[in-house]
Amino acid sequence: MANSSVHLYEELSSAELISILQTLEVKMHDFLDYTLEYKGKVNYTICVLDLIDAIKRVHKRKYYFKVFHKDMVINEGKEAALFAYWIAKLRPIKITDEYMDTPGYNDTVNEMFAIHYLIAALCGIKRIHLKDKDGGIELALDNPFLVELQYSLRYRSLPIDSMIVLADSITTDSFIDFSPTHKVKLHGNPDDHPDGLIIMNEPQWGIEPLAYIPDETEIQYISVGGMTEFNSISAPWFEIKTKSGIQGWCFSGDLEKI
Repeated sequence: MANSSVHLYEELSSAELISILQTLEVKMHDFLDYTLEYKGKVNYTICVLDLIDAIKRVHKRKYYFKVFHKDMVINEGKEAALFAYWIAKLRPIKITDEYMDTPGYNDTVNEMFAIHYLIAALCGIKRIHLKDKDGGIELALDNPFLVELQYSLRYRSLPIDSMIVLADSITTDSFIDFSPTHKVKLHGNPDDHPDGLIIMNEPQWGIEPLAYIPDETEIQYISVGGMTEFNSISAPWFEIKTKSGIQGWCFSGDLEKI
């Protein structure tokens, strides 16, 4: 008898794949030609095979969420986070001008597009309010939050699940000037903090960590939650954010006021 609980993954049809590919290519060319002003000035290539690889990986991850998270459908922000992750990993954009083949161009152009793609999606679902007659913020590529996020995508090991959770935490407030109030001061045995201070998406243990931040990292306090315990020390949960844009909850017993 067939097992009704078995789920068979269905690949994208050729028409679906081509449609997504064409949309992604247009967005990339628009970003490179007009946002970065490369049109007519800088030669570059976009590897279609890398884009197809990214599209297929994102589609499989969406299927994974649906099957293993009780038919949960990921929103546009989470989907954009998946694309941003794989674009930063696969690096489909290549600058081909010899005089620009230096650190600062090929090193970061893929991360810049990945962030642009993610921010555009978050604006689309109104998680980020860009400046208009009703207020909002102005965003530029040199925004400190975006610069730190770009660095994290390029040089730090950011798990794909953390990228999704991070996208969920980005709001208009994430781009307001960072004002540190505390710094991380890990206590006890170093083995208790092998990766640094644990940052959670919610003020509770037992769920997937959002991120880890190193000892001595400066953070900004946002709000306080209920009491919790870690290594026999009781202290409240603090909602915090870092200069790099990570925002979540941590055990305040490992924080020291600046």
